[in-house]
Amino acid sequence: MNSPGVSPAGPVSGAAAALPKPMSSIQAAVTYVPATTTLLVAVAVVAATDIDAASITMDTTAYLGEHPLTGALSNLGILLWCAAASISLLAALLTARAGNPDRARFLLASSLLTFYLLFDDLFLIHEDLAWRYLGIGQKTVLVALGAWVGTWLLAFRREILTTNWGALALAIVFLSISVLTDLGQGVLQPRIGDWIYMAEDGPKWLGIVSWCSYLVQTAYRSIFDATSLGPP
Repeated sequence: MNSPGVSPAGPVSGAAAALPKPMSSIQAAVTYVPATTTLLVAVAVVAATDIDAASITMDTTAYLGEHPLTGALSNLGILLWCAAASISLLAALLTARAGNPDRARFLLASSLLTFYLLFDDLFLIHEDLAWRYLGIGQKTVLVALGAWVGTWLLAFRREILTTNWGALALAIVFLSISVLTDLGQGVLQPRIGDWIYMAEDGPKWLGIVSWCSYLVQTAYRSIFDATSLGPP
């Protein structure tokens, strides 16, 4: 007869002996409360306005009948924003559990800032929605965003200086060029024509790539340090 807590293959701890649940209540809440809320908001918008359901639920290029590669560079940039924000959030949780609160706060703040940049880029907040629904002009939003980035850099300067920050510096340079080109579009476009879009979106793409590279590499090293696996 086997003694309690011992299987034919050997001892089994209490935690290991317990069968895993298909889904915890926390996971279910985190997964389906936001998803259901988003869906209900979409339903409410369609019901309360003259916006048709297809314009909210369908892929943009399919809805407009455009080529599937329309906005390809912008879409790839949004994917990189999302990757950087998500990986930074995961690294923040792991480093917090490992007892490194300073690095965890930095990664969390970086994740929140990047999530905003993601949604701003995806939904044209500073270019359209802020003015359309809040009456806040593009320059005001950009100044506020610049103040946010500056505060982030100042508040976490010590943490940043312990990282390989070269890609972050390049990200700020490239993104600043993109913003300045956007603000100067009225002056530049008559001189260079449609090249204005490449002049704005090219540096923006390089800035997003650099930003993602910096945060992913920083998150990677932080996770290795937190788990005591040695230097990557």
